This record gives sequence, structure tokens and C-alpha cells, in this order.
Amino acid sequence: AFALRFGGVTYAQFLTSDLVLHVHNVQSVLQGVWVFTEPVPDGTLVPYPPAYYMIVGMLSWLFGQSEEILGLLLKWTASVLDASACLALAWAGARVWSARAGAWAAAAYAASPAAFDLFSAGNYTNIFAQSVLNLTLLLGVAYLGSRARWSWAAPGWLALGFGLTMLGHYGMMLGALVILAFFLVWAVVNSLQRHAQPRAWVVLGAAGLALGASVALYFWRLADLILNQWGGVLSRLTVGQTAAQQSRPGAGDLLGRLLRQSGDLVGWISVISGVGGLAMWGRTAGGARALIGSALAASLVFAALDQLVGDAVRWYYMAAVPLALPAGIYLARLALVRKTGIALALLVAAVMGWQALTFWISLIFTRYH
Repeated sequence: AFALRFGGVTYAQFLTSDLVLHVHNVQSVLQGVWVFTEPVPDGTLVPYPPAYYMIVGMLSWLFGQSEEILGLLLKWTASVLDASACLALAWAGARVWSARAGAWAAAAYAASPAAFDLFSAGNYTNIFAQSVLNLTLLLGVAYLGSRARWSWAAPGWLALGFGLTMLGHYGMMLGALVILAFFLVWAVVNSLQRHAQPRAWVVLGAAGLALGASVALYFWRLADLILNQWGGVLSRLTVGQTAAQQSRPGAGDLLGRLLRQSGDLVGWISVISGVGGLAMWGRTAGGARALIGSALAASLVFAALDQLVGDAVRWYYMAAVPLALPAGIYLARLALVRKTGIALALLVAAVMGWQALTFWISLIFTRYH
């Protein structure tokens, strides 16, 4: 996974416009400026939290601070962090299901097209925050899904992961909050039914601590900007039918576009395998299922927002890991069905790899942002 990502972004013909923007932001942080904004495609200013830039800035003390070195550090750290989801999937899959399921899940994510789209665009802070959120959610899945004893270090790591997510990218902060909102609803309903899981409240408590810290450290300074941005989103959702809205595609067209994007950016085989894995994930602890389900539900919310107003978190990237874990379970079960099952599982993996390679090679050679 690392070789695919880092090899692609360092290839001589690979071009992306946003790399220099992030290099300049790292330089700003090194000069003591750490509260700043950037415009989204429609021109709306949004916060740009500096956690990732601070980490790259610290590495630059060792390797140098030229634009070329900073650009290479951005590419290297993003590639390492995104690829690390494969190790986390293998570990979490082994904790809550089996080592085989974890290995298949790691392979499914390594071949997911979702990350390659962001590397192509140069969305490095998005990659950083989503990568940290992936590791945090998988730690949460293992914490909720295994019966092993855990030290109190686990809630601390969860709080740190959620905090770095929120201080790494504003969109991913919103994504994490929607995931946690769905998970909170599940925890409350579960408690009312007298099936409370104390570890679920530990996860929510760690996330609440991270949210409070991120607001106190950074987001209170940009409260007016955030309120204005959300006011614009809500107005686009609630305003009356204008001429532009009257020409908006119908529900069938929007659904068709969403399905095509899912196939292109997540991978049809990954989606089908992930759904199949969810259907056979019954013996996994409810909290682990609920956390994965919350991430998938949040992805669907942002996918709908993307289709309606074009102002959303990159939902396909958010869905990649929550689909890869159940896909690993599905492929592991498939591979147990004698020789035929193993052949089918290998065929599915080959199709996943083929789609990833063709998608990534096309981005490297033909696409410029």
C-alpha cells in the first residue's frame, strides 16, 4: 500500500496543484502563524486546523525546510499514515473476527481507489485526518469488539486520535462528529433497553474530551466563520425553488450518479463484499458493529449532501475502511469454502487490484488538478 501511494506521488509525471498550498501552510506554521483559513471550491472560507502542518514542521527540523523537502515530507507522511490503515485492519480484524479476516481486509483497503483520488488532488490534510480517524475507529472497534482486558491507555489513545482528527482537518472534524452522533444514539437506545455497554460510553467520553480540547485550543477563534459557513449550507438546503433548482436532476439521476461514484471511487467489488460481510457479522460484539455502522451511516449522509448541495466531506474516502473490514470477513468466509471458495476470493482480490491500478495509473498520467 505504501509503495503504491508514495511511488505514485513521487513519480516525475505526477502533477497536483494543492501540494504547494500545503507547503506554504507548513511554512506559515513554522513562522508562528497557526490560525488561518482557506476557501473551498465555492469560495466559502473554512478553518484550516494546523495539527498536520505542525507535525510536518517538526520533521522539517531534522530534514530541512526548503519547498522541495517540505513537499517530500508531506507525500511521505501522508503515504505512511494512509497505508497504516492496512496494519490496523489486520490487527482489528484479528481481534474481533480472525487473522484471515484481518488480512483480507488489509488487502481490500490497499486496493481501494478512494485514497488515490485524494492523493491525486493533493488533499493532504484530509488524508492525514482521515488516516488518524481510521486508526482511531479501528482501535475503537477492537476495544468494543474483544473481551480482552484493556489498560486505561486505550481511552487515552482514543482521545488523542479523535483530537488529532479534529485539529487536522475541519471537514473530517464534521465527519467524526456525525459518526459519533449516530454512535451516541445507538448507545442511548442500548442503555434504555438495559443492554448498556460501558466501553461504548468510554469511547464517547474520549471523543467528548477531544472535542472540548479542540474547541478550547482552536475552533473558538473561528466561531463566526463556522456559523456563517453552516448558515450558507442550510440556506441552500431550505431555500425555495429557483431556476437553478428547477433544473436539478431528479432523484433517479442523483441515485444513479451516486452509484456510479461508489463504483469508481470505492470499488464495486469492495462495496459488494463489504455489504456481504456486514450480513454475516452477527457474532461480533454490538458495539463494534455499531461503530462501523455509524461510520457507514455518516458516509451516506455526506454522500446525500454531496449530491444535493455539493458541499460535503469526501464520503467515499470515509466509507473505505468501514467497508474494508466487513469485506475482509466476507472474503475470509468465502475462502473457507474448499478450493472453489479460495479461487473466487482470489478472483475478487485480483479484480480489486486491477481496478485500483487502472484508476491510479490513469490519475498519474492523465489528470492534473
